[in-house]
Amino acid sequence: MIKLLMSSRTMLIALMAVSLSCNFITGAGGGKEPTAQPIFEVTDQPPAESDARVLRQWADPAVASSEYGPESWSAKQATGAPNVNECGDNSMAWASESSTSVEEWIELTYAIPVVPTEITIYQSFNPSQVVEVDVITTEGVSYPIWIGAPKLVDGCPYLLTLPVDLTEKIVVQKVRVYIDQSMLDVSWNEIDAVELTGSPSR
Repeated sequence: MIKLLMSSRTMLIALMAVSLSCNFITGAGGGKEPTAQPIFEVTDQPPAESDARVLRQWADPAVASSEYGPESWSAKQATGAPNVNECGDNSMAWASESSTSVEEWIELTYAIPVVPTEITIYQSFNPSQVVEVDVITTEGVSYPIWIGAPKLVDGCPYLLTLPVDLTEKIVVQKVRVYIDQSMLDVSWNEIDAVELTGSPSR
């Protein structure tokens, strides 16, 4: 079925297909570039503080726009540390109800509010169809920190790392990841875990 109308988000993504990303919080021309790389081994280790100023956290809980199942492939499968060791359709990762939907999202909550410095998205099937990543403050204000377009990539599972270079201090406790599965014709983009790195606000 040919869709004659597109959402504003879909139109924006189409216009930005030639550009991998843009950052709405960093100054123009400033900040680090996002990196994406395959990962071939993941562990079930708990989040760890590398020092007193940096905290790395896994999410708990999570909600999503849709879920393939109430338990398997549900949003809660993206909480905690990554636990899918091989590329493939796996019930221990989140998957949306439809494999061809234009806009789906998963929203993850973290125990400790932080000033964010980095977000890492572990994708275990058909990466990378992530098109937007937002951080949400403790007051409920949403800031888009990255927008991109679906693209075919080598390697799976796949790790997408997005630096967050702030021009103003914000304290966040949630991350929302949007995916668009309508463009690549490769089926579900499954997300195993999302790590939030930052400095504790207090």
